[in-house]
Amino acid sequence: MLTLARMFVTLETGRIAGTSAAALEASSRLASRHQSVMERARQEYLTGARSEWALAEAEGTAQADAELAQSARSRQA
Repeated sequence: MLTLARMFVTLETGRIAGTSAAALEASSRLASRHQSVMERARQEYLTGARSEWALAEAEGTAQADAELAQSARSRQA
């Protein structure tokens, strides 16, 4: 998810952003119901903490990834 966030920001801005900054930028463009998933991924990245993600969160991650990918494709068109 964080890799996709970096790819998205690079496509959107033309600059390569760090993982944390990209997660913040991408999160601001996600539907509000998916922002918490991106923020959790960002916090785990920053702290090195790993936790078990519930199935609902995993599904939210997949949906957030799909939203970012769709947004990037539509901006390229």
